[in-house]
Amino acid sequence: MEHTADQGLLARLEKSIRGLTRGQVLYYFAFGLCAFTTLMVRTTFESILGIAPELFSIVGYSVSALLLVLKIALEREAKWQYGVALGLVALCFISFWVAGAWRFSVLFLFIAAGKGISVRWLAVLALLIQLVVLIVTLTFAVPGLIKSFKVHRLVDGVWVARSSYGYSHPNMLGQVFVVIAASYAVLRFPRFHVADLAVYTAAGLAAGLLVASRTSVVAIVLVALLALLAPRVTRSSRSMRTMAFVALASFCGLAAFSFFMMVFYDPDVAWMNTVDSLLSKRFTMAHRFFEVFSPTAFGRDTMAVKVDDFLQDAPDNAYVRILVKQGIVPAVVLGALVFAAFFVRVRKGTWDACVAGLLVYAFVGLMEMYSINFTLNYFLIACSWALFGMPDEQGSIAGEVDEHAASEASHALEVAPG
Repeated sequence: MEHTADQGLLARLEKSIRGLTRGQVLYYFAFGLCAFTTLMVRTTFESILGIAPELFSIVGYSVSALLLVLKIALEREAKWQYGVALGLVALCFISFWVAGAWRFSVLFLFIAAGKGISVRWLAVLALLIQLVVLIVTLTFAVPGLIKSFKVHRLVDGVWVARSSYGYSHPNMLGQVFVVIAASYAVLRFPRFHVADLAVYTAAGLAAGLLVASRTSVVAIVLVALLALLAPRVTRSSRSMRTMAFVALASFCGLAAFSFFMMVFYDPDVAWMNTVDSLLSKRFTMAHRFFEVFSPTAFGRDTMAVKVDDFLQDAPDNAYVRILVKQGIVPAVVLGALVFAAFFVRVRKGTWDACVAGLLVYAFVGLMEMYSINFTLNYFLIACSWALFGMPDEQGSIAGEVDEHAASEASHALEVAPG
C-alpha cells in the first residue's frame, strides 16, 4: 500500500514538472543557481577548493542573468508588459554598472522575468538548497576541515564568542534558518498543525543557541506567528484585507522610520539612543553613511566609513542601504513595486504565503541588508505578480502533495472495516 502511495506521489510530481514551460524551467534553474552561488560564497569552502569567491559569484550570477533575459525574450507579452520588463532589465544593468552590486542588480531581472512563477516552487528549491549546503557545511566545519570564524558580541558587559560553523559570519548561518522556516511555512500555507511548531522551534533554537542571531530568532518567531494565524485569516475576505493592510502599513512605517533615523538621528535624544542601542547601533551606522555619502541617482561602487573604530562597507539596514549604496532611482522603483505588491492584496482582499513572507522580510530589513537579496527573500516575486498578474498554481508541489494525501485518506476510509 505504501509502495503504491509513493509511486502515485512520484507520478504526480513528475506530471507537475512536465507541466512547466521552457520559460519557467529557465527561471527556476536561474534561481537555483543564484541561490547555490549565494550560499557557497557565504561559506569557507574556498579555503580547501581554492576558488575565489568573487569569481565564483560573477560566473554564477552571469549565467543566471542570461537565463532570465532569455526567458523574457522567449515569451510573447503585451507591449506595455514587455516595455516594463525591458525597463527593469535596463535598470539592472545600469545599477550594476554604476554600483557594481551583483546580488542586488539581478533582483530586477528576477522581477522582470517573474510572470507565471510560483512561490511554492521557489520555496521548494530554496529549502532543498539551503538544507543540502547546511548539512555539507556543518559536516566539514565541525571536525575543522574548513574554517570557522569567532565573532564576539558584548552582552551585559561580557564578551560572548559566536562561531560561524563554516560560514563567513554567524549571522550568515542565522539567515539559513530563517529561509528554512519561511520556506516550510510557504509549503504548509494556509494549513497549520501543532507538529509544525517543531520545525519553527528547531529553527529558532538553532538560530538563537548556535549563532545567537537576534534578528533571525525574531524573524522565525514572526514566521511561526503568521503561520499560526493563517488558517483563521484566510477564512474571510475581511480578515485577509485587514492583514494585507497591516502588512502595507508596516512596510511603509518601517521604511519611513529608517529614513527618518538615517537623516535625523541624534545620540543625545534619549528615545533615539535607546532604539539604536537595541538595534546594535544600526542607526548610528546609517546616519554616518548618510553624512559621508549623500544619495545619488544610481548609487556608488565603493564606500566605507568608520563606526566605533570598525570599518563598515555598508549600512546594516536594507532601506538605508538601497538608497545610499544602490541609489535613489533603484530605491524608488523597488519601493514602488513592493508597495504595489501589498496594495494589490489590500484592494482584492487576499492574503497568501508570499505577502506574509514579504512582511517578515520587511521587518528583517530593519536590521539586515540581505532582505533585498532575491535568493534569500524570494517573496519579492510578489512584485512581479503586481505587474503581470498572479501565476497559475497548478504546478504547485504542495498542492499536488495535498491532493494526493486527501485521495489516500479518502481511499483508506472507503476500505476501512465497518
